[in-house]
Amino acid sequence: MKNSLFVTVVGLLGALPAAGTVTTFTDQAAFLAAVGPNVYLESFDSTETGGTPDPIPYASAGFNYVVDTSDPGESGLFPFLIPGGSPTDVIMSTNSARDHIRFDFSGDNVTAVGAFVLSADISGNVITSDLTVDTDQTDPMTVSPVGTTTFVGFLSDAPFDFFTLIADSTLVVSFAAANDFIVGGKVLDSDDDGVPDDEDNCIDVFNPRLGEMGAPERQSFQTTTGGQLDDDADGFGNPCDAKFGTGGQVVGGIDVAAHIASFNKNRDGANCGASGDQPCAPFDLDNAGQFIGGGDLTLTFQLFNQAPGPGCPACPLGCVGPACPE
Repeated sequence: MKNSLFVTVVGLLGALPAAGTVTTFTDQAAFLAAVGPNVYLESFDSTETGGTPDPIPYASAGFNYVVDTSDPGESGLFPFLIPGGSPTDVIMSTNSARDHIRFDFSGDNVTAVGAFVLSADISGNVITSDLTVDTDQTDPMTVSPVGTTTFVGFLSDAPFDFFTLIADSTLVVSFAAANDFIVGGKVLDSDDDGVPDDEDNCIDVFNPRLGEMGAPERQSFQTTTGGQLDDDADGFGNPCDAKFGTGGQVVGGIDVAAHIASFNKNRDGANCGASGDQPCAPFDLDNAGQFIGGGDLTLTFQLFNQAPGPGCPACPLGCVGPACPE
């Protein structure tokens, strides 16, 4: 559907609570593309029309919320069908023009929320009337819906608590309404390397897929798991793995000694480690330069007394390169 929207940001109604970085969308397709696959779209089409006590609970795909009315009257909800419109397309609204529609989210996994918003009269006809859209992370803003095709969505790096629609208080017969309500979880990427945490072999350390985010393409001597550098193919990427085939669970003195013995050797060689017979690629922690250098050794010192990783629960993912198990 094509979307049309006129938005005016209104002044703060007091100080906002702590919030994440929020992106506003006026196109449903762009919103869904940004959010990714982890979404729950509620059409309300299975909701009984007419006066309904609130709240109404909805749950799917790991998301839970209730639709409720709030100030001033709290007279219940009134899902309806648009006269002359689809006989199955239910619109969520209130039983009183003065009430607000409020969507309250359970848990802390809703980092994306959006809907088609509209105004209706007492008979359910779509009218031209301003709405105010409010969340716990955004300034209240006025929206002038055009028919049933006006979409408003928000994507944040912090969870939302609520999403509220407020009808134009200057009109007696303006009801706030919503359709195709979407909640979703923004893909978590703790180190901002373009790899979601649930696919990342170095969750907390920047390790982009080779060929992406400025990283060079894979060379023939390198091994990747899930497209990320992992030259010992153990599911932990090079930048967060300074265990070099030695015993123990954490990086220790024997690992540091093996790395020092590998200093200034060509990273595509096989003469590294304390014994001088290990592949050199795993000692290349920073994927920079042709030789094992100071940057690599610095990372090993930073990882001292730490276990490799953490990596994703499913790691190692698909392996490419000479270190892959046969």
